[in-house]
Amino acid sequence: MSKRLVLITGGTKGLGRQLSEAFYEQGDIVFATYSKDSIAADKLAEYFQRGKYSDGGSLVIQADVTNLDQVEDLFVKIASENANLDVVINNAATSFQITPLAKLSWSDFQKQLDVSCRGSFECTKRALKIMSKQKKGSIINILSTAVANEQPKGFAHYATGKYAQLALSRAVAAEYSSKNVRVNNILPGLMKTDFIKEWPEFIIDAMKQKSKSSNFVEPKSIVDACLFLSSDAANAINNQD
Repeated sequence: MSKRLVLITGGTKGLGRQLSEAFYEQGDIVFATYSKDSIAADKLAEYFQRGKYSDGGSLVIQADVTNLDQVEDLFVKIASENANLDVVINNAATSFQITPLAKLSWSDFQKQLDVSCRGSFECTKRALKIMSKQKKGSIINILSTAVANEQPKGFAHYATGKYAQLALSRAVAAEYSSKNVRVNNILPGLMKTDFIKEWPEFIIDAMKQKSKSSNFVEPKSIVDACLFLSSDAANAINNQD
């Protein structure tokens, strides 16, 4: 049986790093992308090279999902290395400042839309060409509880990007279910990663109160959900959050 190829955008830090390690450790070929942080990228590449599947073909690839040339090069690389693409996890995200709506500019919204929605669109569109031909595939979008519950104040730009990504996910799931391509979303709560390291403590406390939990979400729970949703055991699950 051939190994699965798993593409994880934003796959070298935080949740993405843990996703990359988990899929690698179960024997999948992992293509983990990153935008700028070469130090984190080098650390993951070393992990792949020293691991038990060091000859398995897992790679760390610089590909900013907002850069169309880099996205195109990424999929050329996928096509040259493997005939298949089994799983795509759209995990890439970009940092933001918590800002009242009146003080936001459209560029703040555009930045979030470019990464969350357009980045997912460009990767998903190319992945669908491969998955449609092989008549099988799983796409998982990492969203946020900002699209499930009342969002905290100051998150308008971030939430708009995630809502747009959610709408895109719904459309893809509807159009490609007949091709046996499943699209599902995970809406994590607050995780203690570099993504929130510059947030004021009172904001973090307020978000915990909204979620009715005093604890951070453990990334492992999100990783486990991705492992399950991408597996054959979840073949009947499509277009779910």
